[in-house]
Amino acid sequence: MSNFIRIANCIFKKGEFILTPQQLFIYCYLYRFRHNYKQEWITNTTVNNIFSTIGCRIDGTRGKKKISILEDLHILREKHYILIDRVNDNVPIKNNEYLSIKISEEHIASKFTQIDYDIFDLFEDRDKYWFYCFIATSGIYGKEVSYSKMSELSGLSISTLRVKVIETMNNVHSKPRIYKFSGSYVVDKEEIEQEPNRYFIRLENDTASIYNLDFYNKLYDDEGNPKIKKQKKNRKLKDSDIVFHPIFSNITVSDLKECVEESNWGSYEEGVGGEKIYYDIQYDDYATYRTCVDYNINLKFTDQCKKSIETMKMPFLRPKYDYCNWEEWENQYIEES
Repeated sequence: MSNFIRIANCIFKKGEFILTPQQLFIYCYLYRFRHNYKQEWITNTTVNNIFSTIGCRIDGTRGKKKISILEDLHILREKHYILIDRVNDNVPIKNNEYLSIKISEEHIASKFTQIDYDIFDLFEDRDKYWFYCFIATSGIYGKEVSYSKMSELSGLSISTLRVKVIETMNNVHSKPRIYKFSGSYVVDKEEIEQEPNRYFIRLENDTASIYNLDFYNKLYDDEGNPKIKKQKKNRKLKDSDIVFHPIFSNITVSDLKECVEESNWGSYEEGVGGEKIYYDIQYDDYATYRTCVDYNINLKFTDQCKKSIETMKMPFLRPKYDYCNWEEWENQYIEES
């Protein structure tokens, strides 16, 4: 048995599978305390037992807390995070009824994040745990995200996130802790705006250390204050500069240019009689195009992509290219970048 919890990344994405901090904590609690029974990993428990042992704050009176737990179990089941085996599903679940609960593989079969058991065991605050797991989904490069975005996804107020969660966790005495790097300031049409902060769950990794060595001195002065820098579109980037690509995370401009060369934009194979059969455009191709637009890289390529998109959107061609989900891809790009 592995000593970590698998948390589906879709938990933190807006949509039908998103979970609240409390639902996430209950899910992880059920995952943490599974045991092997007849070659299956099962959590045998009751609502009363969850109430007594879960260890995180649940709002309301004693009775309302148990109702809240039961409601969240139903939600986790409806969203296919857990499976509950009962003799008669038409009878309401009682607080003292023993439930046989299995973790569903549906969402964790592909993209998931590992949270070690000993990390989960340190948490008593569901909101801090949600934030830690959310940052962990981005791995060693950390996550650049605004307070408003986190508020939207978690249902927590911006003040709660800033004061009760992030400020207390961005502290050497916090176990576990997170590392906050304030966003630098951008000059845009003579107005100064601050970019979102970037957060890490660890810095000891070599790659993260390189990230900090490269970026910290660019973004912060000797006193740790964010520097004012020009808007990224106005900067002329060198091949060795780092840019963010939603699929490949932090890569060099040179690597991004290779992504352009390897993308499906304009790529084809010859069919019978020399007919050009163009490859389908996928989301990673679109993300490469949008990254180039954002960083003002390879204008010839981005102009060609824009023209291609406009052409494929024409009414008489739309059925042929209905697999191109332009609006969905754009929303996904904005969310991930």
